[in-house]
Amino acid sequence: MRKWVYILLSVCLLTACKDSDGVAESGASTVKDAITLTSDAVTVGQEGGSVSIAFTTNKSWSAVVGNSAASWCGIEVTSGSEGSNVLVATVAENESYDERNASITIYSGTAKAYVTVTQKQKDALIVESDKVELGAAACVFTITAAANVSLTCAIADDAKSWISAETDGQTRALASVNFSFTAGANTDAEARQGDIVFTGGNGLTETVTVYQQGEEEVLVLTTAGNLVVGDGGGTVKVELQSNVAYEMVLPQVDWITETETRAVSSYTHYLDVTPNEGGEARQADVIFRSTDKSLADTVTVVQVQKGAVVVAASTYRVSGKGAVLCFDYNTAVDFRTEISVDWITVCEDDGTGTYDESKFSVKVEKNPAVRERTGTVTLSYGDVVQTITVVQGVGSYTLRVELVHAETEFAALSFQGDDIMGTVDWGDGSSSGDIDEAHVFSDADEKTTVYEMYGVDVFRIEALNSVSSIVIYCADGE
Repeated sequence: MRKWVYILLSVCLLTACKDSDGVAESGASTVKDAITLTSDAVTVGQEGGSVSIAFTTNKSWSAVVGNSAASWCGIEVTSGSEGSNVLVATVAENESYDERNASITIYSGTAKAYVTVTQKQKDALIVESDKVELGAAACVFTITAAANVSLTCAIADDAKSWISAETDGQTRALASVNFSFTAGANTDAEARQGDIVFTGGNGLTETVTVYQQGEEEVLVLTTAGNLVVGDGGGTVKVELQSNVAYEMVLPQVDWITETETRAVSSYTHYLDVTPNEGGEARQADVIFRSTDKSLADTVTVVQVQKGAVVVAASTYRVSGKGAVLCFDYNTAVDFRTEISVDWITVCEDDGTGTYDESKFSVKVEKNPAVRERTGTVTLSYGDVVQTITVVQGVGSYTLRVELVHAETEFAALSFQGDDIMGTVDWGDGSSSGDIDEAHVFSDADEKTTVYEMYGVDVFRIEALNSVSSIVIYCADGE
């Protein structure tokens, strides 16, 4: 009996020991590695600086910055012991126009935690150029701006009379935005300028100054050819166009004076011509010139002799396209007509399809040659002989200008010459018979604009801009 008692006590002791060991082991396994963050995300301004991240661990720890951000985000202390800790991250200035993020990983035993560091972008407002230069003609122009903030534009008050906004682009990413504007024609000789101010939502501003050329100084008589007056004299009108101050200089003769009894406009003048009692025609020049004497134009007043057959100058120049010359009878007599060439003929039609018995007309045919030619019309009765010389320019002379360009707004070319006419093929499927007009293209693709003209002595391209090639043909391609 005693033997069995000892055996039972031994078994109980062994069992108790095993149960104690199991509790100890179970208690130890419930203590887990842990990291506790006060915040898993922090934000830094564009200028950079230091930011603190508080956390606790129950074991020693270490931290590392993700490779993609290691160039601009660093950690002052990368490891430490358990307990409460503060991790200090240093962030460099953000010179880019985009927001950026860094990931910091904290390790403690088998635990790990992530902290995201976000840095704001550099706010930007950039204009392609701070000035725009325009010709005198009305046009549409664009200003390209880029911003990563909301963007608006405003035209200065003193420029609103000639600049208006066509579109209002806005952006919140650093991307290009085109703002379109219309500039009215500058009819003054003096240049002008105006400001357009671009403002970002963060208070950034950029100013673009628009410079527009003045219209080329002009002083030109619109009264065509010579002013021919009958032997009885009378009042003749002279008209001109000018955007400069000018003066009229009368010739030193006693038979032409400026009338002072008739109302005149700034660009219209009336001249009184006294009767011509002599047997010879007479003429004199009236000069109009700018006050600084840089511009001038002249009209010649021709008065026929007493008893002349028709009121006509002694010489007329006509274009190679042909013309009808029409003269008033100066005396009611039967006269004889002699014409030296077959390309001038007497006609009853004055070019309008009607007949006027008070006028004498001759028709000049188109000149098929490439050389100037001359003919005469002689009128006579009794001892009175009047000769009219007609000088005709070349008929086949043409000017063709081909311009390869990528303009969206094409300013008109300017031309000088007599009896100018022609057509323009814009190169975008459209054409025009008005060579003085500008043209707006729907895109900036390269195209070829072709001018074909008659009567041009001089042409000028005011602004080359995107013109890459100019080919000029004249005299039928020579």
